[in-house]
Amino acid sequence: MWPFNRFRRKTVTDAQVHTLPGDDLYRGMGDIGLEDSEAVFAAVSLLANTLASMPVRIYRGWDEDTSHPLHRLLCYRPNPRMTPFEFWRAMEVCRNTSGNSYALKVPGPDGRVEALDVLRPELVTPRRDVDTGDLWYEIRPESGGILYVSDRDMIHGTHISTMGTKGISPLGVLRGTLDYNQRMQEFSLAQAKGVNGAVVLEIPSDVGGERKKQIVDEFMAVYRRSGNSVLVLTGGAKASSINRSVVDAKALEVDKITAGKVARVYGIPPTKLGDYDKASYQSQEHQQLEFLSQSMMPTMRMYEAQLQQKLLTYEDVQGGVRLAFDSTGLVLVDSAARGQLHQIQSRNGLRTIDELRALDGRGPVKGGDRVLVSRDLVPLDLLGKEG
Repeated sequence: MWPFNRFRRKTVTDAQVHTLPGDDLYRGMGDIGLEDSEAVFAAVSLLANTLASMPVRIYRGWDEDTSHPLHRLLCYRPNPRMTPFEFWRAMEVCRNTSGNSYALKVPGPDGRVEALDVLRPELVTPRRDVDTGDLWYEIRPESGGILYVSDRDMIHGTHISTMGTKGISPLGVLRGTLDYNQRMQEFSLAQAKGVNGAVVLEIPSDVGGERKKQIVDEFMAVYRRSGNSVLVLTGGAKASSINRSVVDAKALEVDKITAGKVARVYGIPPTKLGDYDKASYQSQEHQQLEFLSQSMMPTMRMYEAQLQQKLLTYEDVQGGVRLAFDSTGLVLVDSAARGQLHQIQSRNGLRTIDELRALDGRGPVKGGDRVLVSRDLVPLDLLGKEG
Protein backbone atom coordinates (compact mmCIF):
# COMPACT_ATOMS: atom_id res chain seq x y z
CA MET A 1 0.00 0.00 0.00
CA TRP A 2 1.13 3.53 -0.68
CA PRO A 3 1.75 5.66 2.41
CA PHE A 4 -1.08 8.05 1.54
CA ASN A 5 -0.95 9.70 4.94
CA ARG A 6 2.37 11.33 4.01
CA PHE A 7 0.99 13.30 1.06
CA ARG A 8 -0.34 16.82 0.93
CA ARG A 9 -4.03 16.21 0.71
CA LYS A 10 -7.21 18.19 0.42
CA THR A 11 -10.59 16.93 1.53
CA VAL A 12 -13.19 18.18 -0.91
CA THR A 13 -16.70 17.33 -1.91
CA ASP A 14 -17.97 16.72 -5.41
CA ALA A 15 -19.36 20.26 -5.35
CA GLN A 16 -15.90 21.74 -4.86
CA VAL A 17 -14.17 20.09 -7.83
CA HIS A 18 -15.11 19.58 -11.42
CA THR A 19 -14.05 17.06 -14.00
CA LEU A 20 -11.70 18.40 -16.64
CA PRO A 21 -12.98 18.66 -20.22
CA GLY A 22 -12.41 15.45 -22.11
CA ASP A 23 -12.77 13.10 -19.14
CA ASP A 24 -15.60 11.25 -20.85
CA LEU A 25 -13.93 11.05 -24.26
CA TYR A 26 -13.38 7.58 -25.70
CA ARG A 27 -15.04 5.69 -22.89
CA GLY A 28 -16.80 2.44 -23.72
CA MET A 29 -14.14 1.30 -26.15
CA GLY A 30 -15.10 -2.32 -25.64
CA ASP A 31 -12.40 -4.98 -25.54
CA ILE A 32 -10.11 -3.46 -28.19
CA GLY A 33 -6.57 -3.32 -26.83
CA LEU A 34 -3.01 -4.51 -27.27
CA GLU A 35 -4.09 -8.14 -27.51
CA ASP A 36 -6.40 -7.45 -30.46
CA SER A 37 -4.11 -5.64 -32.90
CA GLU A 38 -0.63 -6.65 -33.98
CA ALA A 39 -0.02 -3.14 -35.37
CA VAL A 40 -0.92 -1.42 -32.07
CA PHE A 41 1.12 -3.92 -30.07
CA ALA A 42 4.13 -3.34 -32.34
CA ALA A 43 3.79 0.47 -32.16
CA VAL A 44 3.37 0.58 -28.37
CA SER A 45 6.22 -1.91 -27.84
CA LEU A 46 8.51 0.11 -30.11
CA LEU A 47 7.83 3.42 -28.35
CA ALA A 48 7.97 1.95 -24.83
CA ASN A 49 11.15 -0.06 -25.37
CA THR A 50 12.88 2.83 -27.14
CA LEU A 51 12.21 5.31 -24.33
CA ALA A 52 13.17 2.74 -21.69
CA SER A 53 16.47 2.17 -23.51
CA MET A 54 17.48 5.81 -22.99
CA PRO A 55 18.75 6.29 -19.44
CA VAL A 56 17.98 9.49 -17.57
CA ARG A 57 21.14 11.45 -16.76
CA ILE A 58 21.54 14.14 -14.09
CA TYR A 59 23.82 16.95 -15.22
CA ARG A 60 25.35 19.87 -13.39
CA GLY A 61 26.38 22.16 -16.17
CA TRP A 62 27.81 19.88 -18.86
CA ASP A 63 29.08 17.15 -16.51
CA GLU A 64 27.06 14.22 -15.21
CA ASP A 65 26.39 14.53 -11.48
CA THR A 66 26.28 11.03 -9.94
CA SER A 67 26.38 12.45 -6.40
CA HIS A 68 22.99 14.17 -6.68
CA PRO A 69 20.34 12.76 -4.27
CA LEU A 70 18.06 11.96 -7.24
CA HIS A 71 20.67 9.73 -8.90
CA ARG A 72 19.64 6.68 -6.87
CA LEU A 73 15.94 7.27 -7.65
CA LEU A 74 16.24 7.86 -11.41
CA CYS A 75 19.29 5.81 -12.34
CA TYR A 76 19.15 2.86 -9.95
CA ARG A 77 15.72 2.11 -8.48
CA PRO A 78 12.61 4.25 -9.06
CA ASN A 79 10.66 2.01 -6.66
CA PRO A 80 11.28 -1.28 -4.83
CA ARG A 81 9.61 -3.31 -7.60
CA MET A 82 11.08 -1.85 -10.79
CA THR A 83 14.34 -1.12 -12.53
CA PRO A 84 14.56 2.19 -14.46
CA PHE A 85 13.94 0.27 -17.70
CA GLU A 86 10.77 -1.36 -16.36
CA PHE A 87 9.57 1.94 -14.89
CA TRP A 88 9.78 3.91 -18.14
CA ARG A 89 8.42 1.05 -20.22
CA ALA A 90 5.39 0.79 -17.93
CA MET A 91 4.86 4.56 -18.09
CA GLU A 92 4.95 4.54 -21.89
CA VAL A 93 2.62 1.56 -22.23
CA CYS A 94 0.07 3.36 -20.03
CA ARG A 95 0.46 6.62 -21.96
CA ASN A 96 0.21 4.99 -25.39
CA THR A 97 -2.92 3.03 -24.53
CA SER A 98 -4.95 5.29 -22.22
CA GLY A 99 -3.39 8.60 -23.25
CA ASN A 100 -2.01 9.23 -19.75
CA SER A 101 0.67 7.82 -17.44
CA TYR A 102 0.96 8.60 -13.73
CA ALA A 103 3.83 8.15 -11.27
CA LEU A 104 3.11 9.08 -7.65
CA LYS A 105 5.92 10.66 -5.63
CA VAL A 106 6.34 8.67 -2.41
CA PRO A 107 8.18 10.69 0.27
CA GLY A 108 10.49 9.14 2.85
CA PRO A 109 10.66 9.97 6.56
CA ASP A 110 12.92 12.95 5.81
CA GLY A 111 10.50 14.37 3.23
CA ARG A 112 12.66 13.52 0.22
CA VAL A 113 11.19 11.50 -2.63
CA GLU A 114 11.75 7.84 -1.79
CA ALA A 115 10.04 6.20 -4.76
CA LEU A 116 7.97 6.80 -7.89
CA ASP A 117 4.99 4.43 -8.01
CA VAL A 118 3.35 3.83 -11.40
CA LEU A 119 -0.45 4.08 -11.05
CA ARG A 120 -3.06 2.47 -13.24
CA PRO A 121 -4.55 5.28 -15.36
CA GLU A 122 -8.13 4.18 -14.77
CA LEU A 123 -7.70 4.83 -11.03
CA VAL A 124 -6.63 8.47 -11.52
CA THR A 125 -8.69 11.49 -12.61
CA PRO A 126 -7.29 15.04 -12.93
CA ARG A 127 -9.60 17.64 -11.38
CA ARG A 128 -9.59 21.38 -10.84
CA ASP A 129 -10.40 23.17 -7.61
CA VAL A 130 -13.22 25.52 -8.60
CA ASP A 131 -12.14 28.09 -6.01
CA THR A 132 -8.39 28.34 -6.72
CA GLY A 133 -8.00 26.67 -10.12
CA ASP A 134 -5.31 24.39 -8.70
CA LEU A 135 -4.87 20.99 -10.30
CA TRP A 136 -5.45 17.93 -8.13
CA TYR A 137 -5.44 14.22 -8.93
CA GLU A 138 -8.28 12.10 -7.66
CA ILE A 139 -7.05 8.59 -6.83
CA ARG A 140 -9.49 5.79 -6.13
CA PRO A 141 -7.50 2.82 -4.74
CA GLU A 142 -9.02 -0.60 -5.29
CA SER A 143 -9.19 -0.99 -1.50
CA GLY A 144 -11.72 1.85 -1.42
CA GLY A 145 -11.81 5.51 -0.53
CA ILE A 146 -10.82 8.66 -2.42
CA LEU A 147 -7.62 10.65 -2.17
CA TYR A 148 -6.81 14.01 -3.74
CA VAL A 149 -3.11 14.52 -4.43
CA SER A 150 -1.53 17.84 -5.37
CA ASP A 151 -0.12 18.38 -8.85
CA ARG A 152 3.36 18.67 -7.29
CA ASP A 153 3.16 15.06 -6.10
CA MET A 154 2.38 13.47 -9.48
CA ILE A 155 4.56 12.86 -12.54
CA HIS A 156 2.03 12.98 -15.37
CA GLY A 157 2.81 11.96 -18.94
CA THR A 158 0.22 12.86 -21.55
CA HIS A 159 -0.59 12.51 -25.20
CA ILE A 160 -1.75 15.61 -27.02
CA SER A 161 -4.97 17.25 -25.84
CA THR A 162 -6.81 20.56 -26.16
CA MET A 163 -6.35 21.53 -22.49
CA GLY A 164 -2.91 19.97 -22.06
CA THR A 165 -3.92 18.38 -18.76
CA LYS A 166 -5.48 15.07 -19.77
CA GLY A 167 -4.25 13.31 -22.88
CA ILE A 168 -6.45 11.79 -25.56
CA SER A 169 -6.26 8.01 -25.86
CA PRO A 170 -4.68 6.82 -29.14
CA LEU A 171 -6.85 3.71 -28.93
CA GLY A 172 -9.89 5.95 -28.82
CA VAL A 173 -8.75 7.71 -31.99
CA LEU A 174 -8.19 4.33 -33.63
CA ARG A 175 -11.40 2.81 -32.35
CA GLY A 176 -13.20 2.64 -35.69
CA THR A 177 -10.12 1.42 -37.57
CA LEU A 178 -9.37 -1.34 -35.06
CA ASP A 179 -13.00 -2.44 -34.88
CA TYR A 180 -13.23 -2.73 -38.68
CA ASN A 181 -9.92 -4.60 -38.84
CA GLN A 182 -11.08 -7.01 -36.17
CA ARG A 183 -14.30 -7.75 -38.06
CA MET A 184 -12.34 -8.37 -41.26
CA GLN A 185 -10.03 -10.80 -39.44
CA GLU A 186 -13.00 -12.71 -38.04
CA PHE A 187 -14.55 -12.87 -41.52
CA SER A 188 -11.27 -14.14 -43.03
CA LEU A 189 -10.93 -16.81 -40.36
CA ALA A 190 -14.47 -17.97 -41.03
CA GLN A 191 -13.63 -18.21 -44.72
CA ALA A 192 -10.41 -20.10 -44.04
CA LYS A 193 -12.26 -22.81 -42.16
CA GLY A 194 -14.13 -23.67 -45.35
CA VAL A 195 -11.14 -23.78 -47.71
CA ASN A 196 -11.63 -26.61 -50.22
CA GLY A 197 -14.50 -27.83 -48.08
CA ALA A 198 -17.17 -27.61 -50.75
CA VAL A 199 -17.78 -30.46 -53.19
CA VAL A 200 -19.90 -30.33 -56.37
CA LEU A 201 -21.77 -33.59 -57.04
CA GLU A 202 -23.12 -34.10 -60.56
CA ILE A 203 -25.81 -36.73 -61.02
CA PRO A 204 -27.90 -37.72 -64.08
CA SER A 205 -30.72 -35.30 -64.76
CA ASP A 206 -33.33 -38.10 -65.15
CA VAL A 207 -32.96 -39.25 -61.53
CA GLY A 208 -36.07 -38.77 -59.42
CA GLY A 209 -36.24 -36.97 -56.12
CA GLU A 210 -36.09 -40.06 -53.92
CA ARG A 211 -33.22 -41.61 -55.88
CA LYS A 212 -31.35 -38.25 -55.81
CA LYS A 213 -31.56 -38.15 -52.00
CA GLN A 214 -30.32 -41.76 -51.82
CA ILE A 215 -27.30 -40.96 -54.06
CA VAL A 216 -26.36 -37.93 -51.93
CA ASP A 217 -26.64 -39.95 -48.69
CA GLU A 218 -24.49 -42.76 -50.06
CA PHE A 219 -21.96 -40.24 -51.36
CA MET A 220 -21.63 -38.48 -47.99
CA ALA A 221 -21.35 -41.79 -46.11
CA VAL A 222 -18.47 -43.00 -48.29
CA TYR A 223 -16.85 -39.55 -48.20
CA ARG A 224 -16.87 -39.38 -44.38
CA ARG A 225 -15.66 -42.94 -43.91
CA SER A 226 -12.65 -42.18 -46.13
CA GLY A 227 -11.65 -39.16 -44.05
CA ASN A 228 -13.01 -36.69 -46.63
CA SER A 229 -10.58 -37.92 -49.29
CA VAL A 230 -11.63 -41.08 -51.23
CA LEU A 231 -14.80 -41.31 -53.28
CA VAL A 232 -16.36 -44.25 -55.08
CA LEU A 233 -18.98 -43.10 -57.57
CA THR A 234 -21.35 -45.19 -59.71
CA GLY A 235 -24.32 -44.59 -61.93
CA GLY A 236 -22.84 -41.72 -63.90
CA ALA A 237 -22.26 -39.45 -60.91
CA LYS A 238 -19.32 -37.04 -60.95
CA ALA A 239 -17.73 -35.04 -58.11
CA SER A 240 -15.40 -32.05 -58.11
CA SER A 241 -14.13 -29.67 -55.43
CA ILE A 242 -14.37 -25.89 -55.22
CA ASN A 243 -10.94 -24.38 -54.61
CA ARG A 244 -10.78 -21.35 -52.32
CA SER A 245 -7.83 -19.16 -51.45
CA VAL A 246 -6.63 -19.32 -47.86
CA VAL A 247 -5.64 -15.62 -47.91
CA ASP A 248 -8.16 -12.96 -48.85
CA ALA A 249 -6.58 -10.09 -50.77
CA LYS A 250 -9.04 -7.67 -49.19
CA ALA A 251 -7.94 -8.74 -45.71
CA LEU A 252 -4.29 -8.08 -46.58
CA GLU A 253 -5.21 -4.64 -47.87
CA VAL A 254 -7.11 -3.86 -44.66
CA ASP A 255 -4.10 -4.95 -42.59
CA LYS A 256 -1.85 -2.59 -44.55
CA ILE A 257 -4.28 0.31 -44.17
CA THR A 258 -4.62 -0.38 -40.45
CA ALA A 259 -0.83 -0.44 -39.98
CA GLY A 260 -0.57 2.87 -41.84
CA LYS A 261 -3.21 4.53 -39.67
CA VAL A 262 -1.63 3.19 -36.47
CA ALA A 263 1.76 4.54 -37.56
CA ARG A 264 0.19 7.92 -38.34
CA VAL A 265 -1.61 8.20 -34.98
CA TYR A 266 1.48 7.20 -33.00
CA GLY A 267 3.73 9.41 -35.12
CA ILE A 268 6.19 6.72 -36.19
CA PRO A 269 7.53 5.89 -39.68
CA PRO A 270 5.41 3.19 -41.44
CA THR A 271 8.60 1.20 -42.07
CA LYS A 272 8.81 0.59 -38.31
CA LEU A 273 5.60 -1.43 -38.66
CA GLY A 274 6.77 -3.37 -41.72
CA ASP A 275 5.32 -1.17 -44.50
CA TYR A 276 8.15 -0.54 -46.97
CA ASP A 277 6.01 0.49 -49.96
CA LYS A 278 6.96 4.16 -49.70
CA ALA A 279 10.35 3.80 -48.04
CA SER A 280 12.82 6.37 -49.34
CA TYR A 281 15.56 6.32 -46.73
CA GLN A 282 19.13 6.43 -47.97
CA SER A 283 20.25 4.32 -45.03
CA GLN A 284 19.12 2.72 -41.81
CA GLU A 285 20.76 5.62 -39.99
CA HIS A 286 18.49 8.19 -41.67
CA GLN A 287 15.43 6.18 -40.75
CA GLN A 288 16.54 5.93 -37.12
CA LEU A 289 17.31 9.66 -36.95
CA GLU A 290 13.85 10.54 -38.26
CA PHE A 291 12.25 8.22 -35.73
CA LEU A 292 14.20 9.74 -32.84
CA SER A 293 13.66 13.36 -33.90
CA GLN A 294 9.97 13.17 -34.85
CA SER A 295 8.64 10.39 -32.64
CA MET A 296 10.80 10.24 -29.50
CA MET A 297 12.05 13.81 -29.05
CA PRO A 298 8.66 15.33 -28.06
CA THR A 299 8.09 12.48 -25.58
CA MET A 300 11.53 12.93 -24.02
CA ARG A 301 11.06 16.69 -23.68
CA MET A 302 7.62 16.23 -22.09
CA TYR A 303 8.93 13.81 -19.43
CA GLU A 304 12.06 15.92 -18.84
CA ALA A 305 9.89 18.97 -18.14
CA GLN A 306 7.78 16.97 -15.67
CA LEU A 307 10.82 15.58 -13.86
CA GLN A 308 12.61 18.92 -13.64
CA GLN A 309 9.54 20.80 -12.43
CA LYS A 310 8.49 18.24 -9.81
CA LEU A 311 11.77 16.68 -8.65
CA LEU A 312 14.29 19.54 -8.80
CA THR A 313 14.30 22.51 -6.46
CA TYR A 314 14.67 26.04 -7.74
CA GLU A 315 18.12 26.10 -6.15
CA ASP A 316 19.03 23.05 -8.24
CA VAL A 317 17.97 24.82 -11.43
CA GLN A 318 19.90 27.96 -10.49
CA GLY A 319 22.95 25.77 -9.84
CA GLY A 320 22.81 24.37 -13.38
CA VAL A 321 21.24 20.99 -12.54
CA ARG A 322 19.14 19.46 -15.31
CA LEU A 323 17.66 16.07 -16.18
CA ALA A 324 17.82 14.61 -19.69
CA PHE A 325 17.37 11.33 -21.53
CA ASP A 326 20.57 10.06 -23.15
CA SER A 327 19.81 8.95 -26.72
CA THR A 328 23.45 8.56 -27.78
CA GLY A 329 23.39 4.77 -27.84
CA LEU A 330 20.36 4.61 -30.15
CA VAL A 331 21.97 6.33 -33.13
CA LEU A 332 23.64 3.23 -34.50
CA VAL A 333 25.48 3.29 -37.83
CA ASP A 334 27.65 0.88 -39.76
CA SER A 335 31.29 0.51 -38.72
CA ALA A 336 32.69 2.55 -41.62
CA ALA A 337 30.42 5.55 -40.99
CA ARG A 338 30.97 5.27 -37.24
CA GLY A 339 34.78 5.30 -37.69
CA GLN A 340 34.59 8.31 -39.98
CA LEU A 341 32.38 10.19 -37.51
CA HIS A 342 34.74 9.47 -34.63
CA GLN A 343 37.70 10.64 -36.67
CA ILE A 344 36.01 13.93 -37.56
CA GLN A 345 35.01 14.53 -33.95
CA SER A 346 38.44 13.76 -32.53
CA ARG A 347 40.40 15.76 -35.13
CA ASN A 348 38.21 18.84 -34.64
CA GLY A 349 38.18 18.93 -30.87
CA LEU A 350 34.51 17.89 -30.54
CA ARG A 351 35.18 14.80 -28.40
CA THR A 352 38.14 13.49 -26.45
CA ILE A 353 39.57 10.02 -27.00
CA ASP A 354 38.08 8.89 -23.68
CA GLU A 355 34.62 10.11 -24.70
CA LEU A 356 34.84 8.19 -27.98
CA ARG A 357 36.06 5.06 -26.20
CA ALA A 358 33.16 5.34 -23.77
CA LEU A 359 30.70 5.21 -26.69
CA ASP A 360 32.19 1.82 -27.61
CA GLY A 361 32.03 0.59 -24.01
CA ARG A 362 35.77 0.94 -23.38
CA GLY A 363 37.63 2.50 -20.48
CA PRO A 364 39.80 5.63 -20.45
CA VAL A 365 43.47 5.70 -21.43
CA LYS A 366 46.37 7.86 -20.34
CA GLY A 367 46.05 11.31 -21.91
CA GLY A 368 42.66 10.42 -23.37
CA ASP A 369 40.91 13.29 -21.60
CA ARG A 370 42.78 15.98 -23.57
CA VAL A 371 41.12 17.83 -26.46
CA LEU A 372 42.94 17.30 -29.80
CA VAL A 373 42.97 19.17 -33.09
CA SER A 374 43.95 18.08 -36.59
CA ARG A 375 47.54 19.42 -36.65
CA ASP A 376 48.99 15.95 -36.28
CA LEU A 377 46.64 15.51 -33.28
CA VAL A 378 48.66 17.63 -30.89
CA PRO A 379 47.07 18.66 -27.58
CA LEU A 380 45.07 21.86 -27.96
CA ASP A 381 46.82 23.60 -25.05
CA LEU A 382 50.24 23.09 -26.74
CA LEU A 383 49.21 24.44 -30.15
CA GLY A 384 51.24 27.54 -31.07
CA LYS A 385 53.94 26.93 -28.44
CA GLU A 386 56.29 25.08 -30.79
CA GLY A 387 59.36 26.69 -32.35
